[in-house]
Amino acid sequence: MATYGLVASKRGYQGGFHLTRPAEQISLLDIAEAVEGKNWCPKCLLGLEECSDGRRCPTHDFWQTERERIRRELARITLRDVADHERRRGGRLPKHCNRG
Repeated sequence: MATYGLVASKRGYQGGFHLTRPAEQISLLDIAEAVEGKNWCPKCLLGLEECSDGRRCPTHDFWQTERERIRRELARITLRDVADHERRRGGRLPKHCNRG
């Protein structure tokens, strides 16, 4: 995730990782792309290489719509939203996540 600019690291004494942007500026889409790559969501639900607008598989129209809906939703939800959700349900977060 460091190569995507989401985290930075510090070596040595008191080293570790920290976010490079505030949690409210990091979306779940940013994280998915950092972990799995830009093409993390398959183009074809059935995994067919030849699936396209010109040569549709049986799930093409459905998957094209759902894939975009998933991307929009992941872009909308931030890391702060996830942390806030965990706080509300009593989940434990690392101490550094409890700031502001």
